[in-house]
Amino acid sequence: MDCDFSEFSNGYAAIREAEAELAQIYRSAGAPVLPSLLQEEHLGWDAKLKYVEYVLFLQFKRVEFVSRRHPASPTWPYVGQQHYRFSIDTDGHQHAALCALERNLAIGTDPGHVYYAAPTFHHQIDFDRSYGSGTVLQESSLTPPSEFGENDGVHHLVTDQAHQQLMLSEPRRL
Repeated sequence: MDCDFSEFSNGYAAIREAEAELAQIYRSAGAPVLPSLLQEEHLGWDAKLKYVEYVLFLQFKRVEFVSRRHPASPTWPYVGQQHYRFSIDTDGHQHAALCALERNLAIGTDPGHVYYAAPTFHHQIDFDRSYGSGTVLQESSLTPPSEFGENDGVHHLVTDQAHQQLMLSEPRRL
């Protein structure tokens, strides 16, 4: 089952919260950068939040809610309970760009992080509640690109009801 809200709405809420949290630690170095779709394809990220001595890059993902009513799901047999999932193609250009960015931040002088960000709720009412209480990021899966590896196919990141995460791979011929 798909989310009742858009990736854009979730991204807005996550950026708003990240800015509030980071502003308590760092001094802002400008407005968030939200690239066009053409730029995003090359850059790999949806949002860049720049602070003095810190930068945060986020790539927002829409999740699918999987329940007992979806027994044909490729992830249901492994999890066996309600869960959220999103997929990453590690052979794709976007993922490669995010991995390279993560590596560059690790060796650079200014600290920073890169995350895939996906909610662990799917109903509009839950999104409204999280937005109102400022817990959208807290109730999201934040996963660095390096967790998925590189050039080894499609992976599903699964988050169950206890917020435990599991990485499952798409079967493919060698």
